Amino acid sequence: MNLNKAEDLVSYMRKIKDPFNSSCLIQKAIEYQDDVMPLVLKRIRTSGRDVFIENAAILIANVDIKYTEQLYEMFSDIRNPYARSELCIVFGLKKKTEY
Repeated sequence: MNLNKAEDLVSYMRKIKDPFNSSCLIQKAIEYQDDVMPLVLKRIRTSGRDVFIENAAILIANVDIKYTEQLYEMFSDIRNPYARSELCIVFGLKKKTEY
């Protein structure tokens, strides 16, 4: 909860596996979403780390809808099939059936 830099929050999203700590980290990232989300969207394109992909999906499902729209625009750039499948779940949670 002491993290207050977007870069640190995104870095920890790659490391934290514990559900309670992940939840706290996601809540903190939501507070800084305008700074965190550009970094998350950039990293999700090439990430192969399941922990990051899962944390990113939870974060995207809980932030402003504009980031879901940005995610849709860059969806074809996402390399990892697991990331693509997790993000399809996010589209469903956000009720973006047209995607």
